[in-house]
Amino acid sequence: NKLTQTKAPNKMYQESGKIEGFFKRHYFLYCSSFLSSWGDRVWDYALYLSLSLVFPDSLIVPSLYALTVTASTMFFASWVGRVIDTYPRLMIISVSTAIQNIMVAGALGLILVIHLYYKTASVPWDDAWFVFTLVTLIIVGCVADLASMATRIGINKDWVVVISESQNHASLSELNAMVTRLSLICKVAGPVFFSLLLEGLSVSTALIVIAIWNVVSAFFELFLLVKMNSHFPMLGKPKASETMPTSSIRSEGSSVKQSIHEYLLEIWEPYQKYFSQTILFASLAYVLLYLTVLAPGALIINYLTYLNMGPLEIAVFQATSACVGVFGTMIGPYMISQFGLAKTGMISIWTQTILVCCVIFPLYIWKGLNLWFLLVPIILSRAPLWIFDIIEVQILQDSISDQDRGKVNGAEYSLTCLMTLLSYAIGLIAGTPDKFPLLSLVSISCVGLAALLFTFWYLRHGHTKPPTEEETHLFKD
Repeated sequence: NKLTQTKAPNKMYQESGKIEGFFKRHYFLYCSSFLSSWGDRVWDYALYLSLSLVFPDSLIVPSLYALTVTASTMFFASWVGRVIDTYPRLMIISVSTAIQNIMVAGALGLILVIHLYYKTASVPWDDAWFVFTLVTLIIVGCVADLASMATRIGINKDWVVVISESQNHASLSELNAMVTRLSLICKVAGPVFFSLLLEGLSVSTALIVIAIWNVVSAFFELFLLVKMNSHFPMLGKPKASETMPTSSIRSEGSSVKQSIHEYLLEIWEPYQKYFSQTILFASLAYVLLYLTVLAPGALIINYLTYLNMGPLEIAVFQATSACVGVFGTMIGPYMISQFGLAKTGMISIWTQTILVCCVIFPLYIWKGLNLWFLLVPIILSRAPLWIFDIIEVQILQDSISDQDRGKVNGAEYSLTCLMTLLSYAIGLIAGTPDKFPLLSLVSISCVGLAALLFTFWYLRHGHTKPPTEEETHLFKD
């Protein structure tokens, strides 16, 4: 193997230069990914925090927003996937990026209106203008979320593959890991940044600053997209689906019933593509991981507050979880280079399963233990979780043709939204924080089922795949 042949004495310098060159070649991709993730994370945190400041005694408004946006994403994700596959790469991602940033700026403006004029002890449901403003905010938020989803699928699931294929020595796993790493860093830093803004500015001024940033950021992101397109000419190559006739072209004079039937077939087509893929069980394993309460989120924070854990300790738990996740994205590519894609997936999913099973002891067996005996396994499970995330993304990238990437990833995205909705639903059914141990059993069962599904896929399709040259070139001597 030429990768294991004797190297020059300055091998360390050469390896360092190789890594530096890898980052330089993909500078525009990383900057674009960072700006997009930063905007998403800051906006998401600013939205819910601002609504909670306006209506501190009500969870109805933020819950209504979250449920509606998640449901809309679930229903329209497959359609967005078809759009991604139908139009040229640069055009669709440029349009989605512009729409996302404009809609976010508009939504921030609507939140500002609510903050200035409707800051009351209770939600003014009898005020028609408030209801109109809230409905408009939800619609604008739905559009922004769909545009954000289009950008993520287009860049993370399609552009990354094309960029890797255009570079003989580009590691797809490293590209995926870096994009995920940047997203996790933004997940930690974005809320901290907005909180610091609130320390020095009023809520209204902070919202205006974020809105202006989103407008300005749109121009930078569009510039980076154009530079990527020119730097990697393969991105401009038409996908097969761009020249193929589609069922969306309806015959003139067709009846309403026939048109509805054809439309429903179009909606179903991405799911049909998805369920016919050889990677179905690997993808379903990934989807099941979204049905969980054993992750930093509203339900576990509510439970920790119920058990009198302080805000500082909760913040430490969330920050540590994110840092462990970042660590997972760092060791993931190395593990892939040693064990291959499929075997690393097996290691990560079963490690996560074992770790989340450990929460049974403090919740059911030794109930008097310190809360950190519950939190430490959850924190540690974030590393194998994000390793598995990288694995699953690359399995889809390697297995799906370019004309179907949008459809299949859109269908998968809608299923993850369904799992998120179900996690909200089980929280509503449980009703009170003392039911959290029961909810944790549902989460453990889903992770265990995910491990079994991935094992089934591994035994049928994945166990014969060794590390590729692209997976080993950054780490092998």
